[in-house]
Amino acid sequence: KTARAVSCYSASFGAQLNTSRGNWCNDYPGNIFGTGKNNHGGGAKPHLISGVFARGHWAARFSDITDGTSQVIAYGEVLPQKDVTKCWGWFHFNEWPSGTHSPINYPIRGRGERGAYGAQDCNHYYNLQTSVGFRSQHKGGAQFVFADGSVHLLGDTMDYLTYNRLGCRRDGEPPGEGFEP
Repeated sequence: KTARAVSCYSASFGAQLNTSRGNWCNDYPGNIFGTGKNNHGGGAKPHLISGVFARGHWAARFSDITDGTSQVIAYGEVLPQKDVTKCWGWFHFNEWPSGTHSPINYPIRGRGERGAYGAQDCNHYYNLQTSVGFRSQHKGGAQFVFADGSVHLLGDTMDYLTYNRLGCRRDGEPPGEGFEP
């Protein structure tokens, strides 16, 4: 059996459009500010990417982070077994950034867990709309590294709009309720 190197942190593509696999769940489609129109964050066109990183050969320069580096998520905690794009290891060809479209610690039935191969719904690890999000084993939240290098524990009860604003590097609005840099 081959061991896979897994990471507990992932780059952020922010409030990116992220369609549901097989139309299983459409509760959190992303792109709520119109800044992340490229589905699943692919490509290298900055005007189509909401966050700091894309799923291709592109990453924001500091000058691209117009909302301010202290107010934009660059990396966050993940649980690789809960995300189909991370369970194969950090160097797999299809490893993606994670996004703020899925709420923090959204409950996912992970690969190899009881019920993981059952119902195809919002909680299935193959559902890209909800599994490609940030989550942690910390009770009540997850750790995030912001573009200025600061680290914050964001609570999983954080306002959804505020959380998405923190994922977007260029929406032009202050983060909102529940966040103090």
